[in-house]
Amino acid sequence: MPAASRAAATEAPADREAALLHRRIELSALRQWSRSRGAWQPVTLAPAGVYVVNLWSIKCKPCLAELPLLKNIVAGWKPKPEVQFLFVADPPDETSESEAAAFWQSSAAALPDADPCRADSDELRRTLGDGAEPITLLLDEHFVVRQAFIGSLFNRPLGRSIERLVQSVRSASPPPRKHASGRAR
Repeated sequence: MPAASRAAATEAPADREAALLHRRIELSALRQWSRSRGAWQPVTLAPAGVYVVNLWSIKCKPCLAELPLLKNIVAGWKPKPEVQFLFVADPPDETSESEAAAFWQSSAAALPDADPCRADSDELRRTLGDGAEPITLLLDEHFVVRQAFIGSLFNRPLGRSIERLVQSVRSASPPPRKHASGRAR
């Protein structure tokens, strides 16, 4: 375990989560498995107010255990495009492209309805400075961490946290300007 990960492991979970806040996360280097094409390609991110990024690994039992829970959360938000979900097999040395794709295909019934992603380098983990698994991040529209969950999501308020961040993003957006006729532009 790297020294930074050992040091992080001794801190209180709330302190570790707080340490992740306000970091801008670069997601453009991710690759995404296209179930329809059967190939890895650069990630495509639809514009959203909130991005939920779940870092998981095939070798992480808590990661695998929470995927059915995440499946339900994704299903609940599916009709609302202001929330986008990314499931990132990370760190890259723990889950190869072929392992991630095979796992997602063979376990589809228990997994979120989303194409999985994968990091090709450890840049994401260096940005976070924490090697814990799983990690779930709530990012705003600028890819800045607004809430972090380290470890299992069971008994954690992920759904409520997404709702709060969506409300925050909505209230921060300026209301539509009214035209002289009284109609919104």
